[in-house]
Amino acid sequence: MANIEKTDAIVLKSWKLRETSLIITFFTRDFGKVKTISKGVRKKQSPLLSHFEPFTYQEIVFYHHPKREINLITDSNLKESFLFLRNNFKKICYASYLVDLVDEATQLYQKQRDLFDLLLYSLCELKDIQSSKLLRYFEIKLLDYIGIFPNFERCVICGRNDYLRNVSFSFRHGGIVCSRQSCRSKAFDLIKISSGCISSIIFLKNNIVCDLSKFQISKDIAVEMKEILQKYISFFLNRELKSIQFMREVSEVLTIR
Repeated sequence: MANIEKTDAIVLKSWKLRETSLIITFFTRDFGKVKTISKGVRKKQSPLLSHFEPFTYQEIVFYHHPKREINLITDSNLKESFLFLRNNFKKICYASYLVDLVDEATQLYQKQRDLFDLLLYSLCELKDIQSSKLLRYFEIKLLDYIGIFPNFERCVICGRNDYLRNVSFSFRHGGIVCSRQSCRSKAFDLIKISSGCISSIIFLKNNIVCDLSKFQISKDIAVEMKEILQKYISFFLNRELKSIQFMREVSEVLTIR
């Protein structure tokens, strides 16, 4: 039996159904990712249609039936439309990447309040914080919250924490591989990773969001972090996100570091 529920939610994506309805995927504070249908919302002058644009933040009322993939949404109270994002091409690309990543990395009905708060914080802070730094922070925290943060403390092959100079990173094994040849020969996807990159990733993982504006990082480390994190995410998802592909195609416009 379905229960009527109310919760804060962020739109991840929506698509048309028949002539007047929408299917909307939300990431909610209390229920994780949910799929809903809004019947008749595409009729002319419907006040709810603008609520269901990607990354809008609102309070929704819906019938929750855990055994159904799609539930009926009955009401929405818009809290933030993020208009400042929609008027800036760079920022709308970044916001689209954030919601795309959450959508692809989560399953239906897995409650993850920390991740919801991270997504809401990141969408708000795109207005002020340097975007490339915020994206790296988001990627690191997401990996931590969903339980696949890489092992940077010891070799993932031998388990030892000595010989950790000149280490490499293995996407397949999910962490660093020490300099021993016996360990390196067992990993076939190694990429060099600097100690500066490792320490920067660990720092961002362990620090709260209010420290982010004070975090300084060199251009070289920023480039290295981006490569490591996005390749690791793509390996975990078994594909590269379309939003990453798009940002690469327009990188000259976005000037992504």
